Amino acid sequence: MTELGGGCRGGVSTRWVRAFGPFLLAACLCLPRLAPAESGSPDPATGLVRLEGAEWWEEERNDGDSFAVRLGDGSRERLRLYFVDSPEGRTTSETLLRRLRAQRRYFGISGYRGSTESSTRLALEGAERARRFSREQLREPFTVFTAFTRDRHDRIYAFVETVEGNDLGALLVEAGLARNYGVGHTTPTGIPLEEEKRRLADLELAAAAAGRGLWQYTDWTQLPAERQEERREAAEIRAMREASTTLGAGELLDPNEARQEQLERLPGVGPVRARAILEARERRPFRSVGELDRVPGIGPVTLERISPYLEVEGMRDRGG
Repeated sequence: MTELGGGCRGGVSTRWVRAFGPFLLAACLCLPRLAPAESGSPDPATGLVRLEGAEWWEEERNDGDSFAVRLGDGSRERLRLYFVDSPEGRTTSETLLRRLRAQRRYFGISGYRGSTESSTRLALEGAERARRFSREQLREPFTVFTAFTRDRHDRIYAFVETVEGNDLGALLVEAGLARNYGVGHTTPTGIPLEEEKRRLADLELAAAAAGRGLWQYTDWTQLPAERQEERREAAEIRAMREASTTLGAGELLDPNEARQEQLERLPGVGPVRARAILEARERRPFRSVGELDRVPGIGPVTLERISPYLEVEGMRDRGG
């Protein structure tokens, strides 16, 4: 091999290394590290990437359904479990307080011992139990399945499989420490979204009947009224949001390119359906606006409402 500058059998001179080595090292350090998404290929049937060897990473913000992990490549991420919602463990904002109130109503514990204070303490105790439960289930390296869809808090939605091969979300529901609620996805075993929701609903019913977890404190006589009140308030908030954030006339979005917050401005969409659109387009880009009917939660009525605000690849499409 011809030497560059002489003095080095490996083909590069020591003088050249001394001169340019520091610059090459600095350049390498500035190169972006490959994201976990690039460490594996999505399963064609589910759109999920399998990441083995993940470990629980202790952080103050961790709770039962949302926690930090160290992935097998050494990178760290925060996960948010698909399908399930455990009680909030923090009360540091109005949003968290409203969410905790919704969770108390769902489990029928708002009137626990006759005071909001007692009910809130009970819900916070449930949050701590859920956090300890998840940490214990993940005491050994586990497997993450994700499509790398992120929520507004930059958490990755994921399924988590314990070393024993169990789904962590289902375990939380079975233990009465989480409700069947939130964003979903086709499971790693290929169970469709709606079917998995029904399966988890059955697990939740069994947990409630057995009085496990927070269900042991449920006031069954008040639960229907509590849930009705929560639905009424949620509908009012949705109406207010739509009135204040709906896109203006002539303003168009490409559903294959729009960001989460832009999609949320579509009439009748909101955070959950916006995330569902993001997940659907990751599996297969939309060729027309009409194809949004394959997104869970978007039926004919919603599609008709959002079509005037959408276009795909520059071609105006009113749903056909």
